[in-house]
Amino acid sequence: FCVAPSLQNYHPDVARLDDSELLWSVAVEKMHAVITELGLTDITLVIFDAGALIGYQLASVYPELMLRVVGMDIGFAPTTHVPAFVGTLDDVTPFQVAIINAFVDDDDATIQAFFESFRTTFLLPCLDCEISPGNNTGPNGVTATLGWPQYGFVRTDYPWTEAFDTPVADFEFNYMPSFPADAPFLFLWASEHFIFPGQLEWIDARGEADGVSEQMQIEDSDHWVMLRQASQVNDKLASWFAATDLVFAEPSTTMIEPSTTMDSAESGDAAASICTHTALFISMMVFVLKI
Repeated sequence: FCVAPSLQNYHPDVARLDDSELLWSVAVEKMHAVITELGLTDITLVIFDAGALIGYQLASVYPELMLRVVGMDIGFAPTTHVPAFVGTLDDVTPFQVAIINAFVDDDDATIQAFFESFRTTFLLPCLDCEISPGNNTGPNGVTATLGWPQYGFVRTDYPWTEAFDTPVADFEFNYMPSFPADAPFLFLWASEHFIFPGQLEWIDARGEADGVSEQMQIEDSDHWVMLRQASQVNDKLASWFAATDLVFAEPSTTMIEPSTTMDSAESGDAAASICTHTALFISMMVFVLKI
């Protein structure tokens, strides 16, 4: 199976959820509910952008489900570096501040204009991107509901740091308490913009220990590595999956394009297709792969 659920509240045709549900921890549990419902195990988790944050926490809370993890351009680091925590906008980026304010004010117009400005700088995955054409939400289908993952950094009513049994002081990494001990990790990145201190060094050390974890810079790309350099990314995924298959003593894998779509207002949109194993892919949407 290849499972590709989007993050909750990301589809403009679905009514905005109550703020008490728009939490990273709730998203993790909804992803876990999908995994449980489908009976998925030995998951290849492929994560990108906002989905990476949720995905790393999913792997931290449910490490027994993870066969291997692939992160794209958004990573994590040992706790020598900590992110902006609850109650402050001081350390988040201007991009995040704009998204957070639009979400809090439920201001579709502002967030639409903000995303439209990206077209001139090519920070969108494509120049003619539309999220939901024809839904009458504006020129690009973007609504303020998109901002809830960013708001999670700073909200004080449900602090994200209190969603774990582990105190923040005991976190091994900046966004989650731990990482699955036995899951190989591949990190593909474009520039140092999203790289934390100690991040690449930790991955290199893990690779020396398990023989397969690694990090690789994707040349001539921006944040959208899988779109800008699709062949380079796909070739690396194929070779790395084959290498880890040898570690797991499993047959080599074949990736197939998603073919079936399932919609759910509660857990997000999901796309599933037949692969040779199970894969979960979490992006700005989220995905789980059984390969």
